[in-house]
Amino acid sequence: MCRFIKRLICLILILVIAGLVIALLRGGEPFRKLGEKSEHLGRTIRRKSEDIAKEADKLKQTREVIEKQKKEIERLKEKLRGR
Repeated sequence: MCRFIKRLICLILILVIAGLVIALLRGGEPFRKLGEKSEHLGRTIRRKSEDIAKEADKLKQTREVIEKQKKEIERLKEKLRGR
């Protein structure tokens, strides 16, 4: 367990140092590009999730209509059997 924690801390330190070196050598441009890409990805995910939610609502309404029709058919069957 101690080795895992030690390796995790070392990995975090290496990533922080690498980030600082990139920031010093190239400025903030790589980070700006990363931010723009993640923002675009977030918009796309939100748009797709809204589309999926609309489709789910349509399916739910269709299911409700089918259940109502099924109950109506059962009621009519019982009515015909009673004759």
